[in-house]
Amino acid sequence: LTGVSLFKSFCLGADVANAARSFLFSLGCIQALKCNTNTCPTGITTSDPELEWGLDPMTKQVRVAAFHKKTVHVATEVMEAAGVKSWSEIHPALFVKRTGIGRSRDYREIFEHLQVKQGELIEGTGPKRLVEAWDLNDGIINRVV
Repeated sequence: LTGVSLFKSFCLGADVANAARSFLFSLGCIQALKCNTNTCPTGITTSDPELEWGLDPMTKQVRVAAFHKKTVHVATEVMEAAGVKSWSEIHPALFVKRTGIGRSRDYREIFEHLQVKQGELIEGTGPKRLVEAWDLNDGIINRVV
């Protein structure tokens, strides 16, 4: 997760953005792929006292907080560059992608199928694929209105 990827996610319509991997990196994760073995060499994903020493909460908390602060700061700078003052003002047309030599398109043009008017998914009148994905009465989750 970066400030730019956070902004991009909101341009695509996300209400929330979560991050795990980037915060593990800020803790010092080296991607040893030992997370589920209790043998993480950095001490992040272990309860083995021999390895836990690598995770010093007093120093790591400073790194994690600095990473989070900088990520939010960069996202805010991107918002300011786009001319918006609130997350609620972000929309797909604010993010532009190069689609070829000398050509670019904004996300509104690239992801036309994401253009949903307020209430369309609830009413079942939006794009078919999104309406089907939105269907909360699918036997797995029952929505109470």
